[in-house]
Amino acid sequence: MDSLKQKVKDIFKKLSADKKTMFIVLAGIIGVLILVASEFIPEGEKAKEDEKERQVSEYNIENHYEYAEMLEKKLTDLILSIEGAGATKVMLTLESSSEAVYAQNDKTDMESNDENSEKISKENDYVLIKTDSSKEEALLLKIIQPEVKGVAVVCEGGDSIYVQQKIIETISAVFDINASKIKVTKLSSEN
Repeated sequence: MDSLKQKVKDIFKKLSADKKTMFIVLAGIIGVLILVASEFIPEGEKAKEDEKERQVSEYNIENHYEYAEMLEKKLTDLILSIEGAGATKVMLTLESSSEAVYAQNDKTDMESNDENSEKISKENDYVLIKTDSSKEEALLLKIIQPEVKGVAVVCEGGDSIYVQQKIIETISAVFDINASKIKVTKLSSEN
């Protein structure tokens, strides 16, 4: 035990002789203590909100493309069933990404100081539920899918005005978009 004390004293003597090394060692010890202490401090609201926003944005990125692909496939199948359309390729663009709507508890407090002044405070908290892994997550109410911004159709019958009109009317009815946002053209013979 005495030899351990002696070794510690020797280390402190060497460190005190070299100020730069002592400063670096102290900074390292303080850094380690802060890291250890942060594990015991509960997460703040900011960290929880950042995590929720990250999950929502990941969901939007992944599902945005899947949603567009699903719409393109369904629209391709629909156009293939129009007489004269023939082989078809479809591309569509979406207005934005999906939007997740979470359940919230809204609290509104109203205070009157005198006859002429009132103080209104609003507080919104997400409704949290525990998952199987004992994590808390916000309760998802619904997901609002993005609107279709424009559609391009390339098909074998795209040079026929009759086929073009039928395709434009169908797409306009399905997505409730203006005909000016729909383009139908003939598929090249090389494809």
